[in-house]
Amino acid sequence: MIGNLIFFILSFFSIGYIFPILGIFGLHSKTKKDIIFQIIRYARYLFSFKIYRISKQKVEHHKDLIYLCNHRSFSDMFIDQILTEYCGKTIARYMVLILFPFSYILSKIADNGYFINRGNIGQIDEFFKKVEINRKLDKYNNLIVYPEGTRRPRQNESSILKKGFIYHSYNYNLPIQIIITKNKEEIIEEKKFKAKRNAILFVYYSPIIFPDYKKFTREEYYEYIQNIWDCSWKKVYKTKYDIRSFKEIDQDYIHNNNNNLSQEFRLFKYLFLFIFFMIFFY
Repeated sequence: MIGNLIFFILSFFSIGYIFPILGIFGLHSKTKKDIIFQIIRYARYLFSFKIYRISKQKVEHHKDLIYLCNHRSFSDMFIDQILTEYCGKTIARYMVLILFPFSYILSKIADNGYFINRGNIGQIDEFFKKVEINRKLDKYNNLIVYPEGTRRPRQNESSILKKGFIYHSYNYNLPIQIIITKNKEEIIEEKKFKAKRNAILFVYYSPIIFPDYKKFTREEYYEYIQNIWDCSWKKVYKTKYDIRSFKEIDQDYIHNNNNNLSQEFRLFKYLFLFIFFMIFFY
């Protein structure tokens, strides 16, 4: 129990502070995308999780795509980058600035997300317009969206989706791919102060869904997406899977890059100890 709590504290500070600080220094990072890639390498090294794809469909990189992902824990921020193969920008709340200021700074430096306040309808509509303007000018113009609106760890039933970005998909003719992943909260579950290594994750990718203006009104399109989300959810959470039946994804990132991580983690250990003692003796 104590060991798990210590690992949770290590994980929490690593994800929220230490890894972003290392990213801000830009170790081995030549481009903005490299910064995110390096941070996720650290996370993979720390947690040593494995991901198995249970769908025939793979992740798509269709231009102007919205990825709808289920929201489970803090681990979403790096898991879903892996699952989209680093081709999406995350939609997040400004609360990140309060909880994880270095993550916010890193996101700005790496140009890896858009931030929104929960406000009135006018503010949200203005946010959607700004996202669309910036997205069209961006080289990486796919979006990672959490339509459930909040983290839902240990919830095995599908939920009613927020309409905002599904309407946005319809209004701007942006296709959607649904990505449902099981066991993300096994890596880190902040509400219960738990974290662990060697978690096994299962991911399901839906086919791309295009807005069909001849077939759907905007509300009918939302209901259609909700139905596909519910069906995708059942395929992940209502079925037991044997990992021997699936191939682990993303193995190249693990084996080709871990060789250089031991030296980088020496700096990581010293930085963690420094921050820990500063907080402890403050």
